[in-house]
Amino acid sequence: MALPTPPRRPRGEPVGDFGLLLGILGLFWATGSFGFEEIGANLQEAVAGGSISNGVAVVLCLLVFMGPMAKSAQFPACVAA
Repeated sequence: MALPTPPRRPRGEPVGDFGLLLGILGLFWATGSFGFEEIGANLQEAVAGGSISNGVAVVLCLLVFMGPMAKSAQFPACVAA
């Protein structure tokens, strides 16, 4: 009796993982910290001070959001084979 084939990994997950990695590294570059409170305070100061534009801050936050979004069952992250 043959063993069942394991399910394929959705192709959207590596994209989400890469986006999450880029977002985390980008936020560290922009704020100099990995702590949530420090990131929030430093990012707000950077945007208010003009060293980072609003668009860059939004892109970094969306990149961080890509990881959970790609793994969520509520978002169709599976790419058709």
